[in-house]
Amino acid sequence: MNAVRLIPFFLRHLLPVTPQFRELRAHREETYRFMAELRDTLARDAVDDLAIPSYTHGNPLMRHLFWARLAVALEWLDGLDPRPSAVMDFGCGAGVLFGALGRRGMHVVACDIRPEVAAAGARSSGVTDIDIVDAAGGLAEVAAQSLEVILALDVLEHVEDVRQLAGEFARILTPEGRLLCSLPTENALYRLGRRLAGFSGHYHVKRPADVVAELSTRFRVRRMGRLYSFLPLFDFFEAQT
Repeated sequence: MNAVRLIPFFLRHLLPVTPQFRELRAHREETYRFMAELRDTLARDAVDDLAIPSYTHGNPLMRHLFWARLAVALEWLDGLDPRPSAVMDFGCGAGVLFGALGRRGMHVVACDIRPEVAAAGARSSGVTDIDIVDAAGGLAEVAAQSLEVILALDVLEHVEDVRQLAGEFARILTPEGRLLCSLPTENALYRLGRRLAGFSGHYHVKRPADVVAELSTRFRVRRMGRLYSFLPLFDFFEAQT
């Protein structure tokens, strides 16, 4: 048995021991360059929305936490059987996951309120099998039962009507489709970390418990675990219809 698999799922991300973390690290410099370009051209609120201060933070622990979230998502994705052929990155921002999804041969539906940034991220990553959707216009243009997976990483707490969005997610997912979301814990440690990460405002309109409750109106939601129990900052949830 692979020795890495013997380490508990979330503990594996304390150190960069997973293939997914090593993959992200190998391609991280190109992402840094793209984010540096964005930081120089976008307004401060847009930079915050895209989490650029976290992914490029000067503190190694801060950087690690945000990249570890992505590694957890990719390991979950790689564990699905059969492997999905089409995935939505909801709230994709600058497209930090585009390259990893493209390398897995998946068709990507990139959805964000800043579609021009998502399009730039797609060009930067070299991914071509990708559709860009403007989240501000809803998901009506996405065909019913066209996606096997939706990733929504630290984004649903920014959505006013999660119940309505859950209905749209249920419509566009296949009957066996799954949603993976991560949510901030919103505790005192998280709020401190947010300030240290360089965020200047508060953009969360939903409490994590409310997000889960509204998702539960359309899905069976299972809490997977927490990214580091000793650093209670992010929780992961899997949802199925």
